[in-house]
Amino acid sequence: MGIKSISSAFDISRNTVRRYVRMYQDSGIPAEKLPSLSDARLQELFSIPGAREHKPSERQIRLEALLPEYAARLSRKGMTVKKLYEEYRATSASVRSSAGSVAANIFRSF
Repeated sequence: MGIKSISSAFDISRNTVRRYVRMYQDSGIPAEKLPSLSDARLQELFSIPGAREHKPSERQIRLEALLPEYAARLSRKGMTVKKLYEEYRATSASVRSSAGSVAANIFRSF
């Protein structure tokens, strides 16, 4: 499989594919051994040096804790993401209007 077909299959840029292929080639590990490596070892091999690590905000952590309940409520007739968001916004004083789209996106992605 070539760079272009991998890029298309995973919907990522060809430069990103090239970067990971170079990381793999530089590691010197045979392809047969890759499946047997632990997740921690793969993360170490393929992590991008200097990349920022995202730390979720306290508000995001609280919101994600509510998602299982919200998912169950969305399966009920008449419940919408908009209604859930309005309820969430009414009960969470710290929600700003710009954070609304973030909350709605989190609801949808769950």
